[in-house]
Amino acid sequence: MKSVAWVSDSRSVVRAFPDEARQRAGRQLARVQDGLEPDDWKPMPSVGIGAREIRVHARGEKDMTERMKIERSSGNVFRDIGFRPARAHNLLLRSEMMTRIEQFVKRSDLTQKDAARLLGITQPRLNDLLKGRIDKFSLDALVNMLGHAKLRVEIKIKKNMMAEMIMAEPSLF
Repeated sequence: MKSVAWVSDSRSVVRAFPDEARQRAGRQLARVQDGLEPDDWKPMPSVGIGAREIRVHARGEKDMTERMKIERSSGNVFRDIGFRPARAHNLLLRSEMMTRIEQFVKRSDLTQKDAARLLGITQPRLNDLLKGRIDKFSLDALVNMLGHAKLRVEIKIKKNMMAEMIMAEPSLF
């Protein structure tokens, strides 16, 4: 996993995004951490080699395009941008599953229509996944798609040092 470093006020800018845009920004950052290209970006040589400006578009916001300047990052990007621990972990898991499904679709050489049928979903729903619309997918739905793709999801449960804090937080989702 690649690391992420926040440049100037980029983290606070992203934290101020509406919830949907923040989720989508986190999804794009998670793609970068997985070694993939963000969906909409441009290089930023003035910041440094490998720095990118990532554009995030959110539905319901008239012409909303927020920009974040990222050089490198580390940890859970969803937590970095202000989601509570349990929600951040859920979003990170969903992002990882979405990445695996996206890789499966690309490697399969199937059309979106055929890939969607194989995954047990509609083509517009697959298009949402490929566009990184993380807010539209639950863990359960993603596990089901991976199962249809003959990919196995393994769950490992470990005690979290933050468990007591997470359990004490009243509204995590």
